[in-house]
Amino acid sequence: MAKRPHRSNARHFCRGTTGTGLHKLSIIALLCKPCRLALGNHRLFQREAQRRRHAPPHRRGKGAARERCDRRFRQVERCREASSAHVALARQAAQANSNAPRRAAVPSEQTPSGDLPVEKIISGGQTGVDRAALDVARGLGIAAGGFCPKGRRAEDGPIPMRYPLHETDSRAYADRTRRNVRAADATLVLTGQTPVGGTALTLRMAREADTPCRHVRLPATKKRVAHTRRWLVEGDVRTLNVAGPRASEEEGIYDAARAFLERGLGGHSSSS
Repeated sequence: MAKRPHRSNARHFCRGTTGTGLHKLSIIALLCKPCRLALGNHRLFQREAQRRRHAPPHRRGKGAARERCDRRFRQVERCREASSAHVALARQAAQANSNAPRRAAVPSEQTPSGDLPVEKIISGGQTGVDRAALDVARGLGIAAGGFCPKGRRAEDGPIPMRYPLHETDSRAYADRTRRNVRAADATLVLTGQTPVGGTALTLRMAREADTPCRHVRLPATKKRVAHTRRWLVEGDVRTLNVAGPRASEEEGIYDAARAFLERGLGGHSSSS
């Protein structure tokens, strides 16, 4: 039979202790309800026994005190039965939960569910996340490409020729953003803060084009990397568009994005 927890400064009534240095009323206030009921029954029994000893023979019947004792004993028994029932239900629930099928574990970055299908990474060639994606692609042996504005426009001047990008007919950034979103199987947006400007435009264009899009907040964590790898595998993403803020918008965004992509794309199919 499960025992109910008692308050820290109280002692169980059935052990025959009444406390030390405390008034009796204080001890009673610290007891749980079943113990208070049992203590009350004990006192009623004492009163009933004293009444019978001093009462005349014709008044030594059961009396109202004894009836109250019996009623309180029944209350104590009901409390104990209810407590036992709660314990049994809790055990049944715990056993049912242990037998229930568990959710599939999130694939870790070391053991992805199969090699990543990514064959090409594209971006707009801007400083920050765009160039981090292109550098990671070159380092991992993945094909790189994408569209950039006319004149290879970027905030630090013309985009270096080592990045194989196709120039659009417009110098507007929005044009190359739209073409990169449509040319990819999915778009991955990496930011360290709330998306603004061209980054927010990329998210909106991906929603309008109804193409898969995932926004990841940096820095990289094991859970975020694992979820991104699973997203790439389940979506069978062959051409991935990577976008995010430029270097002047978020300090250290290049290093953070590169670290995330190196961990997230380390198991692509082309390197196996």
